[in-house]
Amino acid sequence: MKTMKLASVSLALLLAIPFVSAQKNLDLTGKTLNLPIISSSGNNGNAVVYNKDKDLYYAAYAGNAAYPVETFNSQGANLYQGKTGADIRGLWYNPKTQNLEANGYNDFGFITIKTDSRGYAGTGTETIYKGMNQPSAQACGNIDRKGEQILYYTNGSVVGYDRETGKQTDLKVYLETPTSLDNINTTAFIYTGKKKMEIGLLNYAHKEVYFFNLKNGEHTATVKLPGDAVTHNIFRFAFANGYIFLYDKESRSWTGYQLFD
Repeated sequence: MKTMKLASVSLALLLAIPFVSAQKNLDLTGKTLNLPIISSSGNNGNAVVYNKDKDLYYAAYAGNAAYPVETFNSQGANLYQGKTGADIRGLWYNPKTQNLEANGYNDFGFITIKTDSRGYAGTGTETIYKGMNQPSAQACGNIDRKGEQILYYTNGSVVGYDRETGKQTDLKVYLETPTSLDNINTTAFIYTGKKKMEIGLLNYAHKEVYFFNLKNGEHTATVKLPGDAVTHNIFRFAFANGYIFLYDKESRSWTGYQLFD
């Protein structure tokens, strides 16, 4: 009987090891990237996007069609100030179409934000789909690595919408969030494309970012942000080219903290 009890305890410990070891703390590299906004309109910076084909960054605002989308080089120099052309929420670079795309407020739908021959953004828009192709009015979309689904965070879960049809897919993953959802940014989340760490949520109250496996929602990693990092409960949180970006409305700039080089 004693041997059986010891065997049961040993088995329980072995089963627990993968779960514990799967969760790890990540360190930022210490490298930062600042993207200063030149335009004066808008408060809710909603996205930073990287165009790998042109080696450019884009930063945009939610709230009004006249709000800016600005273009930056890889060192953070502001190159061009365009207009979003719509009341957008999420913003992404589509690897299939090689276009900058966005979802709008509520039932506005998806659009392409046009770029010129240099890759500078905000020279017009083109409708992709109209309608409620998202789970809530304020939801900010991100495209997956293959360019097949638009992902959204909603009330502790990630859901998917087909990029080709605009219709909701079967993807719905509950995230094993290690804190109260009251501490989590409610509209913005990040997609990294890193295996088992595809999804990131911002704990704005404690200045942490939690990463999750998109397949099963498992919390796989945590990164602690610097003490002086500016965090917020809506918008103002993004990821692009290995950097976690946070927007400071006082300085009107995005600060990127490099996580992956």
